[in-house]
Amino acid sequence: MYISKLLGHVSRNTTQKYLKVEIGDLKKKHSLYHPRENRNPADYS
Repeated sequence: MYISKLLGHVSRNTTQKYLKVEIGDLKKKHSLYHPRENRNPADYS
């Protein structure tokens, strides 16, 4: 509820749309941006 009020949402359903995070999405972002996920040695030279 606090976040809903902070964002000015009347309905909690609106806030839940923004806060829904899927584990698959997190894994994709992790593999894109985490330095240890870069498996190409040519990128290090």
